Amino acid sequence: MRAKKAIAILTAALLASAAHAADPAELAVERVTLATGGLALLQGRPADTTDTITLEAQRSHVADVLRTLLVTGDGTVASVDLVGAEGVAPDTPVGRLIAGGLGDPMSLLSAAVGETISIRGGAEQLRGALLGFQRTTVPGDGDAPGRDAVSVSVLADDGGLARATFALDESIDISGDAIDDILEEAVPVLREARSNDRRVLTIRLDGEAQPTLSFVIPTTVWRPSYRAAFDGDGPAILQAWATLENTTGFDWSAVDLQLAVGTPVAFAQDVYAPLRVSRPQAPFAVGQTLETEILRPNPSVQRGRRIGSASDAIAGVMAMAAAPQMEAAVGEEVSTDSALSIFTVPGTIDLSAGRTLSVPFFQSGDVASRSAYFSLMEERPVMDALVIDADAGTQLPGGLIAVYGENGYLGDARFGGSVGGTQIVPFAIASDLTATTTRDGSRSISDLNIGGGMLRIVRQSVETAVVSLQADEQRELVVDIPARSDHEITIRLNGFPVAATQISPDLARLEIVLSEGANELVLTATRTLEDRVTAGGVTPRLIQEVQSLGAELPPDRLAAVQALAQVLNEIQRLEQQIRDADSEVTGLREAITLDRDTLQVIDPSTAEGAELRRRLIERTNTIDALLQRQTDLRVEIATKREAALR
Repeated sequence: MRAKKAIAILTAALLASAAHAADPAELAVERVTLATGGLALLQGRPADTTDTITLEAQRSHVADVLRTLLVTGDGTVASVDLVGAEGVAPDTPVGRLIAGGLGDPMSLLSAAVGETISIRGGAEQLRGALLGFQRTTVPGDGDAPGRDAVSVSVLADDGGLARATFALDESIDISGDAIDDILEEAVPVLREARSNDRRVLTIRLDGEAQPTLSFVIPTTVWRPSYRAAFDGDGPAILQAWATLENTTGFDWSAVDLQLAVGTPVAFAQDVYAPLRVSRPQAPFAVGQTLETEILRPNPSVQRGRRIGSASDAIAGVMAMAAAPQMEAAVGEEVSTDSALSIFTVPGTIDLSAGRTLSVPFFQSGDVASRSAYFSLMEERPVMDALVIDADAGTQLPGGLIAVYGENGYLGDARFGGSVGGTQIVPFAIASDLTATTTRDGSRSISDLNIGGGMLRIVRQSVETAVVSLQADEQRELVVDIPARSDHEITIRLNGFPVAATQISPDLARLEIVLSEGANELVLTATRTLEDRVTAGGVTPRLIQEVQSLGAELPPDRLAAVQALAQVLNEIQRLEQQIRDADSEVTGLREAITLDRDTLQVIDPSTAEGAELRRRLIERTNTIDALLQRQTDLRVEIATKREAALR
């Protein structure tokens, strides 16, 4: 079921296109660099000098290729050409033809509606402008089933309407100049977009050259894993492996594979998809009629309005077009060579697209060693641990480390990655070393001064941790201890002082060697705080604290505290008098209110009214006296407080 002449024209066009496509050289990928951020840098060259390079990429990668394509070495890029992101519009003849399939007569008819064509099939033939068609069924002979067919209507050359039905199981010949034009237009579209998932980029150079092309595309993240193997008491051999997939869309054939560790700033921006600017609708101004009163002209009001020039209108459109529809990837470059560690996989790699590979990329006998580890911040036993000490210029990504010893697998260590420095990663509970911790704490007042209206108190808190360690043999031990900057830390191992290294504001690390048998590690953290209290801040509770914690103070300081306590007792007595007076004032004011209400209902000139007035005056005078007494008591209290701290 083919249109013979149409297929012949299409075949000739495809052959001519293939002959034209033989000149460009395909890009051969030579190096792949995978970053931990999920990006792949591909580098390659054509096999020979050429002025045109073709590159077939996945549709989803085209925007990244266009945005990051870099040409180095010989040659300069003139342009990168490829089929449009939107492709052929489905309502065009070529779009309808491609959507339906070139071998289907229905697709050819759909593309040729309105065009003059000739159709032959079986005993039927038509010529004229194609008006329409529809699928139908031709009845079979006798018991034979019906046959699929198409009913075609054309406007004949004589102006009349002609119809014919063509069975689809017979050869149909559809021809005409319009069919030739449609097929010729479809050829480059078919060649450049053979699959909706891939695009062919044609990179045209200014002349014959053999440049290196580089571009970045997204890919799956490669995953590191480690093996640490001990042989005796020496350091471990640390191996790093990478598991990765080739999701770049390119087959790797003898490529140099590199694994990059770093944190680049990477944006996604679709420069391939067409970008359009929305425009506001400008409605037509339609004339209106209305009645109004006659108004006199106002010479201060402009009678006309200037119509903007063409340049004004263009400037306005350009201003709208310049409005950002997509933010550009602008920012400082943070992924410099000095911020990257690049590991080159030995040899060359062959890996077809869609396959997975696991390869070693790093090995060293100087990075990992074994030690016991104990933390005073965590409630867990002594652990066997790896001590990872990577070079300052080497970034090792995080991953699990499978640890092996002479007797086989020992455990997994959770390695968080390294940019130089030392990292402790436990992998198992130590079987030859145990630790028991007892803690104690005390508080005391080490100094006290009274004078200048201030009470100066120096408090001291001491926390002690005693770690009893039992080792089956001599062992190296790393101990992490809390060590805040406001604490003074002293450490003794078996009675001898040892020093720790501060590794963070709140953490210090101690590296010691335990002897076989019992060991005792004593850590003392002393914190000293000084408070200065004014007269108003001296309370009975504070004095009680000083008396209970200041037993070691000199006798004269203890006597001063005792005198201060007596003053506070006197102040407490005076404050109680103030509270009693205040309560009495409240009762008198309530009585005065009641007396005043009573005066409203009796005759003031009577004896009872006179008694009420006398009582009001007496109670008012008593309140005044009580208030004055409160003022005097407060002054006395303040004087006593100040005198006590002189």
